[in-house]
Amino acid sequence: MSTNIFNPVDKRKYPSRWLLYRGKQLFRVIDERSNKGIEELLSVSHITGITPRSQKNVTMFKSESLIGYKLCQIGDIAANTMWTWQGAIGVSKYYGVVSPAYNVYRQKKEYFNPEYLDLLLREHQLVDVYHSLSTGIRPSRLRLYPDVFLTIDFPVPPRDEQDQIVHFLDWKVSEINKKISLKRQSLDLLKELVNSAFATLISSAFEKVRLKRVASLESDYIEINPDDYYKKAGMYNRGRGIFLRDPIKGTEMGDSKFQRIHSDRLMISGQFAWEDAVFVTSPKDEEGVASHRYYLLKSINHDVPVEFLFGYFLSQKGFSDLKQCSHGSAGRNRPLNINELLRIEVPIVHDHEAISKLCNLVHAYMAMRPIVLHEEAILGELRNRIISDVITGKIDVRNVTVPEYEHVDDIVDDDSENNEETETDGEEA
Repeated sequence: MSTNIFNPVDKRKYPSRWLLYRGKQLFRVIDERSNKGIEELLSVSHITGITPRSQKNVTMFKSESLIGYKLCQIGDIAANTMWTWQGAIGVSKYYGVVSPAYNVYRQKKEYFNPEYLDLLLREHQLVDVYHSLSTGIRPSRLRLYPDVFLTIDFPVPPRDEQDQIVHFLDWKVSEINKKISLKRQSLDLLKELVNSAFATLISSAFEKVRLKRVASLESDYIEINPDDYYKKAGMYNRGRGIFLRDPIKGTEMGDSKFQRIHSDRLMISGQFAWEDAVFVTSPKDEEGVASHRYYLLKSINHDVPVEFLFGYFLSQKGFSDLKQCSHGSAGRNRPLNINELLRIEVPIVHDHEAISKLCNLVHAYMAMRPIVLHEEAILGELRNRIISDVITGKIDVRNVTVPEYEHVDDIVDDDSENNEETETDGEEA
């Protein structure tokens, strides 16, 4: 591939005191291979950068052998070739290996503070550049190869300014992360109240019946129109909700079968039930469609509303049932056997007042979750804007005095099904 291409980096977006270098002046391609296969396998994500795969919820199978995988030293840049255009690139804090399909780069000299470089590489202006230079017929096939990556211009601030930027951002981001953490704690507290109310409710249960006697499996499948747009549904693990992806055209829906989502159903992920991916659907969820990988249960007994079933599967016993009915032998591939689940026994309680209180708590939790998520999104956008403006020099922090502060790590939902595509570690298809 020719490297004589237009470089879309706008030099005017950076301070005049900063130098701009072509990537090939700063980095070199590294292709060192593991000959023992005993190193830690690293994951490259647009959300969390580079982390050990063992700390991630990755849905792809892990190769039986890591021999031949690319070595990645501490301080190296690793880029997920398939998803660099989305920001799946970063500086590694770990020694390990990455997929042979990935790209590894190393600084020729110590031009950068590694923490500054890690933030810079995933800054949205540069991510837009990656996207514009990637080649492929559709997003899932876009690739950014080394000969093109090395033509990109990168800003290089003075090293002392880089160090100050890193220190300043750690302070400001920690402040925002602390606020996000407090909001998440308030939601978790309400979830614990649901658990407590359910435990109290079933303490007086004297009867158990099979799940299929109190709930029916709903399968309202639809025909996908190539010209219409659809919102695919996904689920967070640990009973943390349902989300709808951005609309896509019917031609991009893939080979899965899709069903309508009706409100007041218990939705269960067929792939991640063993991680407690269950939730009660709401009217807003009816805007989306669910693939055949999800199950929707409708209550057929007024003593066992779907809110009661939600409480049951959040409980230790219900969670155990979900895990026991999910089978598999490789990685995280543990699909739920829905027929087996429908045969489990659930407790029956005839205390309508107590059931009503439980339902009210579940509805309060469901109502509070989108509010908290909205507030988190606003804080997250603020965090990203501050990072972007400081990393690119729009905000000059050279003379800012950073007070004493408590470092608070980012809080990310990288264990949701929403991240399957960008958390893969296999070779290119």
